[in-house]
Amino acid sequence: MEIGQLRYFVAVCEERSFTKAAERLHVVQSALSTQVAKLEAETRTQLLERSNRGVRLTPAGEVFLARARRILTEVEEAGAAMASLRGTLTGVLRVGVINVVGQSAPQVDEALAAFHERHPLVEIRIHDPGSRGIVEEIRAGTMDVGLVGYYAHEVPAELSHRVITDHALVAVVHTRHPLADRGSATLAELAEHGPGVELRAASGLRHYVDEAFASVGVRRQVAFEVATTDESIRYASLGMGFALVPEPTVSPRLLRSRVAVLQVSDLDLRHPVALVHRSPAPTSPAARALIAEIIARAEGSSG
Repeated sequence: MEIGQLRYFVAVCEERSFTKAAERLHVVQSALSTQVAKLEAETRTQLLERSNRGVRLTPAGEVFLARARRILTEVEEAGAAMASLRGTLTGVLRVGVINVVGQSAPQVDEALAAFHERHPLVEIRIHDPGSRGIVEEIRAGTMDVGLVGYYAHEVPAELSHRVITDHALVAVVHTRHPLADRGSATLAELAEHGPGVELRAASGLRHYVDEAFASVGVRRQVAFEVATTDESIRYASLGMGFALVPEPTVSPRLLRSRVAVLQVSDLDLRHPVALVHRSPAPTSPAARALIAEIIARAEGSSG
């Protein structure tokens, strides 16, 4: 079993296609197919189901994929550790970042920019599968550092957690909404006067909104599920419903257009941005350096 075979196998699994995997890795498809077939022969197990519709993992392939990813991560981290001994950080740094970070926690963006300037040889891969997905990927070892919308009690105990910022949630509605001139509203009033524009279920923000309505015993209609707070505000500005979002995500430009912002009067709703990673710290030197940069920026902004 060779490292190259594992890389080919993981690429095929992620792309769900031999053709796309070969293009991604810049290799001939026949060579890639041969190496994956050799891997299956060496493990004496069928790892993939091949058909005209693409490639699917077998149950054994699911188990092997998790192991293969861990092995490749260890290899990358070993190379990065050797480079760090020579005074240079290299390798791949996988970072999960929820969409509100740029507005709710700008110090994270500042830390990423400073890190990149100091360590230009580190390849930073930023991904947003939602807070739930980020936590799952860090637990699985396929992500190094995450910025999520959870408080500590909502994160598995084996992960390290640190709140960077937290902000009040406000309701955004169209200026012609029945509650637009009120300045504040209860959750029941918002639900009574129209549907919600919500983030996807995997997001930390959606988790808090769901919990808030459940805590006051109010059921609301969800008109749209979107990926970002910018989208939820945009649809609210079109009069399609209300959106509950962190206060910093509502820009002055929107306030001057078709949006009114209401305080939520019956609950103190807040949404955090928190740093999470394996505890006590990732083995990757690059991940540890980025974590230190984020914490330094967070402490500087709160001081």
